Amino acid sequence: MLANLLKLLIVFVLLNSSDRAFGQNETAEDLQAVTAWSLQRYASFEQVAYVPVRLQSTLQATNSISDRGNISAADVRIIDLAIADIQADRQLLIDTFDRLPPPPALRDAEMYRRLSDSVPLVERAVFNGRIQYDAAIGWLVALREGCDPEPDELALALADAQISYLEAMIDLFDLTGSQDLSNPGTLDAMQRTAMQFAQRAVLILDRADLVGEWNAGLLENLDQNFAGIRQVVTFTSTEISVRASESVRELDEVIEADPLVSEGFRAYRNKIAEIAETYSLVPAAGQNLLFAMEEFRDRYGAATSREERQLISQTFMSSLREIALQQNIVKTRRNQLFREATRLANEL
Repeated sequence: MLANLLKLLIVFVLLNSSDRAFGQNETAEDLQAVTAWSLQRYASFEQVAYVPVRLQSTLQATNSISDRGNISAADVRIIDLAIADIQADRQLLIDTFDRLPPPPALRDAEMYRRLSDSVPLVERAVFNGRIQYDAAIGWLVALREGCDPEPDELALALADAQISYLEAMIDLFDLTGSQDLSNPGTLDAMQRTAMQFAQRAVLILDRADLVGEWNAGLLENLDQNFAGIRQVVTFTSTEISVRASESVRELDEVIEADPLVSEGFRAYRNKIAEIAETYSLVPAAGQNLLFAMEEFRDRYGAATSREERQLISQTFMSSLREIALQQNIVKTRRNQLFREATRLANEL
């Protein structure tokens, strides 16, 4: 049974989040504590990831206001509802972060340091989420007061905050991302980070347009970034399903070698199989990203005006937000399965 538990813990690490593997001081308690805390940390990042989607949906309600210099009572009601929605989303962001406890005490000092060092990145991401909400609220208040604020002012504030958030996410992967390319969690995190690089690259183009610094030379940087992203996405899409299925096979080998293993162990194996299945959706997301990038580059390169470029960028970012939304739904499901797997592991 001890050998079985060892195999179980190996698989649990293999399928766990992208945090780097433990050293020689790992314990089952450490593994479970890191998993639980990482899931809570992810919840804060998830709230920030939803900011652009929520703002886009809420701000669209103001598109019906035709005369921004002469706000009617009906317009005020629309704006007030939009402000209330954004304030509620902003508070949810803050409350989710406030519920994040300090990193758990661990025997593995290096892992504890990495977890502790990731907290400022969470704070930075949440701060930039608040900046986006506050910028939108300020813009709506000015609109309500009949000031007819420039859309570019809001667009620039949102672009700056989103770039900073994406850089925080990229830094988080650099800090805690596993180097084990046999780990499907690592491959999933790599592909997510690649998409964040793509979003950042396009936002930098948008920002340059907003401040009058756009030039054709920026396209060379974009092509270099996209080339690297393609390599990462192609690799992760090819490897991830294979690696996830290997994790289940590890547990199947235990069951085949010892048919008398407990029903609890078999239940754990089935839960790991459910987790592995969620990784099978990653290649499709990668292909959608590559298609969106190719379409964006073709259309953007042919654009002849700032307005046309911005519209193409908005379409691209909307496509990536939809991909990210689907990824987050899968990730949330996977996190729930990890919680259930942790409970089953505790019962063995």
